[in-house]
Amino acid sequence: MATGARAVLLVELVLALAGGALHHLQIQGDIEFRSLTATTLLVAGSGAIVFGLLCLGLLRRFAGTEKRADVLAAAASVALFPVLLWFSYFIGRSGGYCIKEFPDGSERDFTCVPQEPGVHLLVDDISSYLGWPALGAGAITAMFIGAAFAGSQPDRGDSTFLRRNLTCAILVSAVPAVWFALDLSDTSKTETAWTALAVLVVIVPPAIHAIRRRAQLERVRKAGLRPRL
Repeated sequence: MATGARAVLLVELVLALAGGALHHLQIQGDIEFRSLTATTLLVAGSGAIVFGLLCLGLLRRFAGTEKRADVLAAAASVALFPVLLWFSYFIGRSGGYCIKEFPDGSERDFTCVPQEPGVHLLVDDISSYLGWPALGAGAITAMFIGAAFAGSQPDRGDSTFLRRNLTCAILVSAVPAVWFALDLSDTSKTETAWTALAVLVVIVPPAIHAIRRRAQLERVRKAGLRPRL
């Protein structure tokens, strides 16, 4: 595995462990951090990236071709993300959940964290962002992927650039996709800020690595050399 990929792996591993510890303290009521959505995405996102990079390192040793290793590692990472997301979501709701009615007649789901007998802390969880908000986020990501395909047409004969462009597109689309989902679900400004920060923290290391790698491959191509992967 390249040095840059190892660095991203270590950073994401630290984020996954720190996010898991924060998530546990939060659902136990030891800290009053009110956004389970942020910690859920922090754990699921960083965990999926770690798993994908580990798979990439192993598959490049044993797979028949590097292209096959890239595809399998990406598929493994994408497949694991919703599993971790739902797992963290249900763990977060292990203490029960409440439905709060607001003065305007609207209702919202919260995770109820017991503080003391008869007293619960209402914590925002990810339940409000399932359904239409999730579909909206998926549509935003699909638009970025389509733009990556369109931008890779001049390099049709070299799948390396297409793969790098798709990686960049998926990572960069995470912030607007999540922001759109939060806006569609009409979340509070505090919840939006914490969630957006969690997504940024998770995707910045691999996004920087992918963009730098794309720029490196572009320089190699212009120099007329064969890129080393």
